[in-house]
Amino acid sequence: MQKRCSRPSDPVSPYSGHSGEDAACRPLIEVFGTRPKRFDLLMRGAGIVGVGRDDFVVEAGCAYGAGALFLAGSLGCRVLGVDCDARQIAAAVKTLDRVGVTGVSFAVGRAEGLPLNGETVDFIVSEASFSVLVDKARAAAEYGRVLKPGGQVIMNDFIVRGHVDEALRRQMRYIPCFAGVRSGRSYQDIFERAGFATRTVIDTSSELIKTALWISKASGGKPADISRILASLMGGPPAEGCTPNELVCKEFLRQARLGYAQLIFMKET
Repeated sequence: MQKRCSRPSDPVSPYSGHSGEDAACRPLIEVFGTRPKRFDLLMRGAGIVGVGRDDFVVEAGCAYGAGALFLAGSLGCRVLGVDCDARQIAAAVKTLDRVGVTGVSFAVGRAEGLPLNGETVDFIVSEASFSVLVDKARAAAEYGRVLKPGGQVIMNDFIVRGHVDEALRRQMRYIPCFAGVRSGRSYQDIFERAGFATRTVIDTSSELIKTALWISKASGGKPADISRILASLMGGPPAEGCTPNELVCKEFLRQARLGYAQLIFMKET
């Protein structure tokens, strides 16, 4: 049986007006997007790099657009949200029409091929979306193409702090951000090879603990059931050859020592 969960009202959330009676729990991208104080880390990064009213910011992998709307509404910058899922972009546009935040637009596109001219962007924001990408090197190169010299990437994402057996990783393909998650050092290497300098790496794994507790609450489960909850919420139908069971998820989490980090990269001039 599919559980149902309540979603708090949020003026820039696509879930506003949805109650626990009419909104079925969906994949983690939706639960993750309704967690309390979810933009605190994003705002900290924006403060570090100095996002201002005159800046053009791209959110790569914007999903339903809440982050893009929050940035524009809070900082007054111009924001383009890009996501490869046309349904999510359509939902983001509807939310934009409803809340009336100015300076925001949305487009269907991929991080590996952004619909932008070169050297036109001041900052790129990536909220738990880089880990999902298959070709991370290509995406980093694309970020370098569209950013102005000295432009920066704020990346908040999952990291592994242990070693994961590749056979086990393949079994986790039904949870894309688990199958693709890498270490902080690996992310640094990818961006440095693409012509970026690493500005800062901050371990924010406490955010993962808060998120896990929120997922447990939103799904009606218990914190002790987090492996089952993650397995059920973070993935869709399992890919061929994958094993979507709690034991596999638990073993992955044991090996990975999953964490969360904020990484900021600057395009070298």
